[in-house]
Amino acid sequence: MKIFSITLIGLVGAAAAHNCTAQVAIGLKASTLGAGVDLVAPIPIAGQEKLNVRVNGNYFSYDRTDTYSDIHADAKLRMNSVGVLADWFPTGGSFHVSAGAYWNGNKIDAAGKPVNGSYTFNGSSYTA
Repeated sequence: MKIFSITLIGLVGAAAAHNCTAQVAIGLKASTLGAGVDLVAPIPIAGQEKLNVRVNGNYFSYDRTDTYSDIHADAKLRMNSVGVLADWFPTGGSFHVSAGAYWNGNKIDAAGKPVNGSYTFNGSSYTA
């Protein structure tokens, strides 16, 4: 959560400091990576080509604890990623090619423990 907060503050600060006539865009999104924010800024180059720089961050957290058939299950999911990308529009239209890098902080921790100290699998009993 700390990394996402720092990233979000950095994105908002960069957008506020940028010249308003440069057509900087900020977008909020929801995806399989979680809730996120995008900051897009154009880079002026000669000719008809267009180049954008895109910085984004995503975050999602989910915890679940439950008991299923005498097994205590505990799971924690953390989706946390930050990316820096360049979007190249070779024809000046909507077709573009993107390249960049992502930091992937996605993590899942899951554990299952028998409630009574043993479990049965395929008719055989095992001690935990």
